[in-house]
Amino acid sequence: MADSATHKSNGSDHRSGQESLTQIEGIGKVKKQWLESIGITTLKELARAVAVEIEEQLSMAGHTVHLSEIEKWMTQAQLLVAETAPPATHDLAAAAEDTTAISADTSMAEPTAQIIENWQTFAAFTVEFQANQDTDPVHYRTLVRHLATDQEETWSGIEEEHLQSWLRSQVAEVLPSEPAALSEPPINISTRLTAHIENLFILQPPSTATAMGLYKPNMMFPSPIKANFPFSLVVQFSILEQEILAKMQQAPSCRLESYVRNLKQGESLSLGKLKSINLPPQQNSHTAYLPTTSLQKGIYRLQVLLILDSAQALPTLIEVPVLQVT
Repeated sequence: MADSATHKSNGSDHRSGQESLTQIEGIGKVKKQWLESIGITTLKELARAVAVEIEEQLSMAGHTVHLSEIEKWMTQAQLLVAETAPPATHDLAAAAEDTTAISADTSMAEPTAQIIENWQTFAAFTVEFQANQDTDPVHYRTLVRHLATDQEETWSGIEEEHLQSWLRSQVAEVLPSEPAALSEPPINISTRLTAHIENLFILQPPSTATAMGLYKPNMMFPSPIKANFPFSLVVQFSILEQEILAKMQQAPSCRLESYVRNLKQGESLSLGKLKSINLPPQQNSHTAYLPTTSLQKGIYRLQVLLILDSAQALPTLIEVPVLQVT
């Protein structure tokens, strides 16, 4: 990494011990060099990175690191950054940008900044969906691990209901108990809402009126899709607690993310994301179109993640164990 010395100051070359990547359990001198080779040199950069992208870049560089291990690194980095962060201050350039961006609504600026600075991780987990290729048919299982306690739980198949219950049980002692109320409080947050993915379609080409449908979780699409040819994922979903949604003072929003993993090469790719999908209370069903993309020939596992924008709402996952691209 001799080239880096030509454009970094001595302060950057000789990082303090507080910023060293080797503070992370599992990162020694060699893996530190791997991360630096893809541009991740500080704890803050690791904490803000995307695990799938790190795995992909390391794989392209000839280094193999499991996605769950990278997620552990990132969680530790986020905790260390939160512990060592000084009181919130901004340099002059950042302050000028912030002032320009929020000048139209200064009444909301200070509360929003305070909320962002006060977020701290109190629990972190990794969830793995595993396949046993030695069985016929292929067997699947779900594995979840509490990063702080190393406690694990597994279920056969691609589990949702038990996974959510287990996660809630792990954080139940940390969350404040709800006092018995004499009257029903106003419903203005989406912590009680649960999203349900009803249908998943592939449009190829994206403008076609004919779609391949997937009506039940963990099933294959009826036919393969064409390699290197544009397609779009369409997700139909609903909110189970419709009566609560109708009473909310402000309609919530959600995000969609989609990933594939090449089952032969082990490479993970992002198929795209949608941010801030509004959920009008009067609608029972919602449809979202992910960005147009394409895939090379291969056999993939497809995952679509739906995340409600709520502090305690758990994400909803639908998985297609085998997606053939020919």
